[in-house]
Amino acid sequence: TMETLQSRIRETISQLGPSSDLKKIQEGITGICQGHEKLQVDRIVKAFRSFLQDLMQKSIQTGEDVPKSMIEDFFTLVFWSAQEKFIELNNALTILEELFEYQTVESLKTLFYLVETKVTRIDLSEDQQASLTMLRIGNGILKRVSKTHDTEFRGHVHHVLASLLPLKDRSGLNVKGMYNKSHAVRIQDCDQEMQGEGEESLIDIKFYKEFWGIQQYLQDPFKLFSRNKENYPS
Repeated sequence: TMETLQSRIRETISQLGPSSDLKKIQEGITGICQGHEKLQVDRIVKAFRSFLQDLMQKSIQTGEDVPKSMIEDFFTLVFWSAQEKFIELNNALTILEELFEYQTVESLKTLFYLVETKVTRIDLSEDQQASLTMLRIGNGILKRVSKTHDTEFRGHVHHVLASLLPLKDRSGLNVKGMYNKSHAVRIQDCDQEMQGEGEESLIDIKFYKEFWGIQQYLQDPFKLFSRNKENYPS
């Protein structure tokens, strides 16, 4: 039965430990799944989730962190299952999304770099579900890490997401046409300040004003269609 299949897979995954033989576990899962290609996906996913929930619950109860090597082996096993077509890529990412929720900020960083090494080799442009799941993982991480102390890591997360998702992806489009108008660029009348000791200006003042004047149209493109002549670019 399918319940027996799930139980056997769960028991095999439970062999994961600080000094477990990952190859042996993979061989065990392969042997169990043979002949159940069309039926085992849901059962494998449930087995992985059940193991993960029990693992994290035990960690919370004991107050001890799960060994890093064990987390990495679990991660590797999940992605291996997707590569072997035992589960879908989106299933693997959804399981890892749950894993991220249990991690500390520092552990998040390490785990994200592991995800990057696997996911950047895969074309997500044709897999919308996997793309959305990866986007949720990235946004979930960005909500947890500091905007002031983790700027480099935040930039790296943005870079990875941008490289994975196609340029036309909805997440990168300003669908609602909303613009931040709260930080207007003010051009001061600095003709005198830009003068050197002589009469010649240190820079081209006309070019300076025109260049920074473009910011108002980048900040609010609708000004280009305004009937107010003061909004027209010169």
